[in-house]
Amino acid sequence: GDQVLIISWLSLGYCLVFQARIRCCQRFFLTLYAGEDGVETERSAGGDGEERLTNCGTFKKEKAMKVKDSSRGLYSGKVGGWIYYVRDGRGYVRSLPDPKKYEPSEKQRATNERFRAVQGFYKFFREKVSPDIWSVAAKAEGKMGSNLFFSRNCRCFDGRGTLVDAGAFQFSEGSLAPLTLPEVEPLGGGRFRVRWQPCEEMTTAAATDRLRVGVVRIGLVDRGEQDWQLRGAYWAEEERGARGDGEGEFLVEKWDEVAETHAYLLFERADGLAWSPSRHVALEL
Repeated sequence: GDQVLIISWLSLGYCLVFQARIRCCQRFFLTLYAGEDGVETERSAGGDGEERLTNCGTFKKEKAMKVKDSSRGLYSGKVGGWIYYVRDGRGYVRSLPDPKKYEPSEKQRATNERFRAVQGFYKFFREKVSPDIWSVAAKAEGKMGSNLFFSRNCRCFDGRGTLVDAGAFQFSEGSLAPLTLPEVEPLGGGRFRVRWQPCEEMTTAAATDRLRVGVVRIGLVDRGEQDWQLRGAYWAEEERGARGDGEGEFLVEKWDEVAETHAYLLFERADGLAWSPSRHVALEL
């Protein structure tokens, strides 16, 4: 009876030591292959300092993971066909989807194309027009400039990435009061006069606010068939006028006969650090 009891205790001890060695080996390999950032996922794989690493698959050097807290066994990153991450102090793991089995739907393709078009236009806008207009407006709302631009203008693009609603497109956003009832009069030669009504809300307006005019052109491009597509965005030339004047002028050069030309009227504070939402006007050149 004593021999059976001793053998039982030895067997239990051996099992505990064996499990501890397995856990140490798992942590050793996870730490050895530490490297790239991970991806957030949803299924739990343990917590409170202990991770469940069942069915972990094969560890691969080319897709290693970054150690978050090796003392508690919490990791994030990609190892083989598995993703590990940490959320609220707990470790999670799930398998990677098989890209060969994933085929996006037509709706998903359209959404992706629209997203790329809007993000591409925002990048062009920052480089060629202003890096600050949307960043300043977004900061006031606790957002990023690209996110605010996307939320305002995504609906203006179709699934092919074409700007289809220039009237709803927002060239600018900001804290200043916009133009009140603007009226645009062509003067010839691409020159225009714009008049507006006095602003009653003077807490967000000043007589020294400068008139600015953004221009967006849409024209025919060759993509295998005739299709309306964005041509570019820039500031109009020879802008003159301030809010207190009640009127101003600007010049837009004519490009070609098939292009649509859209003007976006806005005010810029005298120090160049604040802007108003834009007001759209279609121009006839």
